[in-house]
Amino acid sequence: MRTAERERVRNALDRAGIQTLIDYPIALHRQQAIAGTVLAPNACPFLERLADGVLSLPIGPLLRSEHVERVIVALRRTVGAPA
Repeated sequence: MRTAERERVRNALDRAGIQTLIDYPIALHRQQAIAGTVLAPNACPFLERLADGVLSLPIGPLLRSEHVERVIVALRRTVGAPA
């Protein structure tokens, strides 16, 4: 998910016992593997915003419906959406 309040959302979900990840804390064009290519450090402002705001929520084929519902309820409480 994308949010301008990633750390607040992540902390709230953590307190609810829901694990999250920040898979790409550094924008892809700033990764070591890309160093020395034609991409300038500020060439991808969209990727910069993604790197600052993307939070990975629990997913996978073994995630049961009740766990999905728990994530949804906790997330709605955190962002102020109706449960």
